Amino acid sequence: MSSSPIAARVGWGPVGLLGVFAGLALLTIGVFVLPVALVLAAVLLLRYGADRAAAGALLVGAAAPVGWMAWLNRFGPGTYCRTTADGVGCTQMWSPWPWFAVAVILVVAGVAVAVRRPAH
Repeated sequence: MSSSPIAARVGWGPVGLLGVFAGLALLTIGVFVLPVALVLAAVLLLRYGADRAAAGALLVGAAAPVGWMAWLNRFGPGTYCRTTADGVGCTQMWSPWPWFAVAVILVVAGVAVAVRRPAH
């Protein structure tokens, strides 16, 4: 099972992406996204199994929604106000740096797991 095709290994990226997105959006559309992630994971696991490359792709995929949260809060922390045609709209934002740090850690860990050679 460790010699799965590249498409199967890369397929684990969307599983990580959808799983973390479902967790972040659990109170809204996350409950509808989570079953998609679970079905995709089950199909990949039953068809190809999982290896280090799959685990690495899972971690890198998980970094995408975390990085998106960092991007959405890029003007934080604090209140960010913007002028629109209808007036002024203000939004409370979190600090983007913890989100960014977690995204970078996930990408580095995913690459490290995927390229690590087995101990002999």
